[in-house]
Amino acid sequence: MSMNKIPCFSEQALTSISKIIGDTSLGLTGTEITRYLQKSKIPDISLDTTKWKRLYNAFADFQNKRQFGNHVILFINNVMDPILYTDCPDVFTSWQDKLNAVLSFAGFYIRDDGKVCHSDKADNLNDALNRTNRIHAALVMRKVHKDVLDCCKKELFQENYFHAVFEATKSIATKIRDERGINEVVLSGGCFQNSFLFKNLYNKLTQNNFVVYTHRLVPPNDGGIALGQAIIAGYKYLEKLNKE
Repeated sequence: MSMNKIPCFSEQALTSISKIIGDTSLGLTGTEITRYLQKSKIPDISLDTTKWKRLYNAFADFQNKRQFGNHVILFINNVMDPILYTDCPDVFTSWQDKLNAVLSFAGFYIRDDGKVCHSDKADNLNDALNRTNRIHAALVMRKVHKDVLDCCKKELFQENYFHAVFEATKSIATKIRDERGINEVVLSGGCFQNSFLFKNLYNKLTQNNFVVYTHRLVPPNDGGIALGQAIIAGYKYLEKLNKE
């Protein structure tokens, strides 16, 4: 993208960009922040604060003095060089998606080569999320029902897949109850061998006054298969003993 004079980013945009890049778990380290600020020729004005606030203060101070946002784009271009993420490609795609949601409101997006380019501005949050959410796009391609996607869009974007399942199941069950008067839910199938998922979804449904049926004697999926195999093996063993 040619670096003509770019309009200033809003305070909200700078805050969101800083929080993504300065995240305490997946964000840049303090040393990396120093290096990339220097590389982008942005003065580092607040060393004694949290990482995201340090980035925000640097971005905002430079932008206020120069009255353009080019330095933010340059910083993102430097940080998003794909060669830096060969050992952690999931971090690159996560940052790309999250930053794209913010940048879309200013009319920009990050390409797969890590460079920021112009795009049409997003008009609303749904537009921004739809442009950036790869998981959402993959589910659409698999023809997952729109009602399921609509009720957990935020969780999918945040890559909070367990909570996406919680919200989708609870919301769809509620919709069926409202339309059909069915108040019973059966939790069965492969995903419910996960105890965290099962317990939390069971609690969500019962708190919403659903009657929930679950496996009691035979566990779902692989657990049930293993139990069946053990029963068959025991039967075969007893059969062999009886013949002897």
